[in-house]
Amino acid sequence: MPNIIDAVVTKLLFKKPQEEVYSNLDRMFSKKKNSWNYSKSEYELRRHKKIIEFVKQIPHKTILEVGCAEGHLAKKLTEISAHVTAIDVSPIAVKRAQINAPKAKVKLAKLEDFKIPKEKFDVIVCADVLCYLKDKEAVVTRIEELGNYLVMSNGYVFPFLVEPYFFRFKLLKRSLVANLKEGRTKFASITAWKLS
Repeated sequence: MPNIIDAVVTKLLFKKPQEEVYSNLDRMFSKKKNSWNYSKSEYELRRHKKIIEFVKQIPHKTILEVGCAEGHLAKKLTEISAHVTAIDVSPIAVKRAQINAPKAKVKLAKLEDFKIPKEKFDVIVCADVLCYLKDKEAVVTRIEELGNYLVMSNGYVFPFLVEPYFFRFKLLKRSLVANLKEGRTKFASITAWKLS
């Protein structure tokens, strides 16, 4: 369900090919560890806590985290599931995630190329990652092929750009997490969806 705002923002964000977007993310990880301050930011800690709360309310024996970055959320997911797979496009981030989340199966992979398992994952977790992917329709199809539920977090304007693509599925729950303290205003929409 594309819209005019999405078309404009996608054009502005993706003047470069998808592979270059991935390279830019890897370059960012090479410059600084914990770029988003996941382990210390009150906002990020509350956002992760809310994501975990949502995951716990749906079947979660098997979890796939897409865009795991350095593994901070993957580590928390391994506390509620013994079968967590985490993927990222950055080799640097994957190496750090393997250290930060040793109980997770951390792999270097793109969502669009990730092998479809014999059995779907119970839940796919996408925390502020879908905004980096150009072809949202293909992303939705791929996520539906991989999992039964989706827990997704999108910040800033991205809920309005990403969530409409999922409107064909059943929305189970929504929550907002906001931060007005840490130097700049941040907010995220966290949603849980039944995919099949």
